[in-house]
Amino acid sequence: MRSGSNCTDALRSLSDPVDIQGNAMRLLRQHFDVGWCYYGEIDEAGTIVTILRDAVKEGLPSLVGVS
Repeated sequence: MRSGSNCTDALRSLSDPVDIQGNAMRLLRQHFDVGWCYYGEIDEAGTIVTILRDAVKEGLPSLVGVS
């Protein structure tokens, strides 16, 4: 992964939160060389996480929308 400042540079030009989340997930997935990297929301009870964004390696299914 690029250094922290380079990562910041990659996201700085983005203004849409969805774009920022998606690009951050992509950068993190690439850095850690993992199959999936998720962005999710936890319900008020703290029991259910819903995947809102993800970055996946080629050939793996997206889990967006899974709770």
